Amino acid sequence: MILKDATTDLLLKMEVFMAKRGQDINARRDLIQAINTITGEDSLDAIYINTTDNYLIPDVVVLPLYNKDFNLYLMDGDLSNTCPFGYTVEIHQRTFDTLTPEELTAVVIHDILQNVQSCSAKVRFMKAYSNVQGKYTNEDLLRVFDGMSSAEVMFMGFMDICTRPFRVPVMSFDYIGTDEVLKNMDLGDAYDSYLVKVLQTSDKTPEEYIEAETKQDYKMMKTILQACMNRDIRHYYTMVRNATPLVTLDNIFGTPGTTASLGFISRMRSFKHRYEPANSNAVATLSESFLNPKNELELRFQVDKIISDIRFAESEPEREVILIKIKNLSIKLFKLKDKYDKRLQTNPTDNKTRDEYEFVCNLLDELELLRQKTVKMDIKEKRYGVFVQYPKGYEYGGSPVDNYVNY
Repeated sequence: MILKDATTDLLLKMEVFMAKRGQDINARRDLIQAINTITGEDSLDAIYINTTDNYLIPDVVVLPLYNKDFNLYLMDGDLSNTCPFGYTVEIHQRTFDTLTPEELTAVVIHDILQNVQSCSAKVRFMKAYSNVQGKYTNEDLLRVFDGMSSAEVMFMGFMDICTRPFRVPVMSFDYIGTDEVLKNMDLGDAYDSYLVKVLQTSDKTPEEYIEAETKQDYKMMKTILQACMNRDIRHYYTMVRNATPLVTLDNIFGTPGTTASLGFISRMRSFKHRYEPANSNAVATLSESFLNPKNELELRFQVDKIISDIRFAESEPEREVILIKIKNLSIKLFKLKDKYDKRLQTNPTDNKTRDEYEFVCNLLDELELLRQKTVKMDIKEKRYGVFVQYPKGYEYGGSPVDNYVNY
């Protein structure tokens, strides 16, 4: 099979890469090409080697490239849109001495699948963001991103999640849908062997490990939003940069320039996506329209779209997407309501403003009813879905390659 040959080629390229300790340019380029062959798209932008002696640095870190539209990507509600800008892989030099080529290959593919080739990390972010957002009033949330880049703040939260992928055995359990790919590539045993090495003293069950990481997602997001409200996000940014000195972050974090930016370097790798959402340009336009509705027609359209989403929701991640959409649109409407209220205080006889004010109030009431309906709605298929984009040729359960899989 072509994929079996591709996997064998990847292992051989990893062996050479490790023998050269990641310093040979040709070996690094060949490894990037081999990984891109497995994923079916040229989305891997670079492989970095970390030589800093720091136990907080993970063995492998897979991170998407930062782009100024990163917030649009996270909030677009498209669970199939998992890697729009490209990504990087960072490997710590300790792995060259402690892991076999099979084990390191398994870890790299495992983290690529969870962080950028499925919606696993994206759903984790949305669940944490939705959970923490719900604890703040609209007035508080309006102040969160006032004078700062929401794309940069959201990237910091997503980055934290990507450095903590769910590390649970793949051969004896079925928790993460992407792990089925490791089994099909005959890398499941190698990944479990890696876990024995790094988690040999851990007595946590897979369920307890996933629960602990999920709680950490919520704690991290709460800390970030609180730092934004306290106007102390730069301190958090500096703390992360110093505590975990990743080479990847050195290529993302620039010099702070304005009050609206932490100085992140916006990049985007051009490549042909293996999965392209239908009408991708329209999707981008609608996402922008959703975050910045310009008129009553756009506002009404966004509410109607939420109603449609509720009608066809079939999974827990889709419920989270809807709740985030409702919350974000409510914040925008609340801001409009406050603007119209101030106008009416200045000119109470302005009938046009009064009509606009009533329109916004009615939409806010409607969104609250939709929120309650979403929270209470029965998801018939109780699954925590991952939209897995399998490498070409792989199938799961006899279904086509791009599938929802339970974990």
